[in-house]
Amino acid sequence: MTRKAADAAEYVVRHEPVADNHGFPPSRNIMSFVKTVEWGRIPVSVRTRKRKPLLYEAYFKALDGDEKSADRIIREIINETSFESPQWASLAHGIVKEHLAEARIREASLHLQNGRWHLFASDIGRESRIISMLYGIFGVRLFERVVNDIGMVIREDELLRHFNTLFSQATSEGVNLYLDGSLVEQTSWEFILDARSGTIDWFEIRPEILNKGQEIARELWEQALAGKGVVHSGGAVHILDEKTLETLSIIARLNRSGKGVGREIVAVPRLRIIDLFLLRKKGVSVQLSPYDEEIVARLTRFTTIEEKALPTGLKAELRPYQKEGYHWLAFLYEHGFGACLADDMGLGKTIQAICLLGGVKEGTITSHRAGSKGLFLVVVPPSLLFKLGAGDSQILPRSCRLRLPGSGPDNQS
Repeated sequence: MTRKAADAAEYVVRHEPVADNHGFPPSRNIMSFVKTVEWGRIPVSVRTRKRKPLLYEAYFKALDGDEKSADRIIREIINETSFESPQWASLAHGIVKEHLAEARIREASLHLQNGRWHLFASDIGRESRIISMLYGIFGVRLFERVVNDIGMVIREDELLRHFNTLFSQATSEGVNLYLDGSLVEQTSWEFILDARSGTIDWFEIRPEILNKGQEIARELWEQALAGKGVVHSGGAVHILDEKTLETLSIIARLNRSGKGVGREIVAVPRLRIIDLFLLRKKGVSVQLSPYDEEIVARLTRFTTIEEKALPTGLKAELRPYQKEGYHWLAFLYEHGFGACLADDMGLGKTIQAICLLGGVKEGTITSHRAGSKGLFLVVVPPSLLFKLGAGDSQILPRSCRLRLPGSGPDNQS
């Protein structure tokens, strides 16, 4: 695969047979069929958007088989039912058979190598499997633009999107893959995340990405993300295996700004602990504080939200859905997660919040974070604040008073 032009976002894909470390031009007979289908040498009714894939499927399957089974294969794919017309089916059948006969004529060519002439005979079966493989990955679009009778033009974004699949299938066929003249090799990276620091609401993560024990430079992992796992380094092209690319994508998602991966501190909301848990399941070394290790252990064993007893000092009766909200708030508090209680107006958000505070005060609901003192900041509209008289000012310390907009000296809370 070679970039079509220095500044073009397209690649030319071509296959090249090799014998004794010498490359030879591929057979042109297969591409002759492609040009017949794509460039209008047959009626439009035979090569419609629906029928064109059937032509290619019949041709490649028949070419990969023996001559005896070719007619049966073609008729199974191209018939009155699939083409909705006996006339068009018969014409398509004849076109495919004609090009099959041409392709089966074994091509041979003379090539001068090391001062000696060599006769090279093409392996049409192997070549057809390679082109059929490419067609299976990229579809009909692969043949829409053919250059020099042997090269197929594909957009860069589409090539990169299917690059892992292409590498895997090419390897299984024993085919080497080259990109801009460099051999493509597959590699995997190792990830270490130190998330032992942070605050109540945030992790401070220090990621480290290694390849065979050597740290990966920021430029390389950024290149890998932009190139769908393809990295140019050391004169070769490296493609990240799917597990490595998926892991790298998750780590990049942890920091939505896209900055800070690779030896820099990444601030991540604590709610993203689930992502850290998933990374650990994928084999990534994630270092957590004892508090967070306990949370991960509890989440691993989690089956359902535990029902908590209501505060004994509560002078109210909760409806069933309010109790469920209280249990959910307790679960979030104990695991250090934030939340937004979004019941409709008048359904009891205040009483559920009061139950949470009461449960924490009585010790029914506990935080496992070391040094947690259970301090709370309550922000409410002025309509829910009691007016304090002059003799009640000792209830709140002066530093906690809020002067409401438009209020006088007696309306402090």
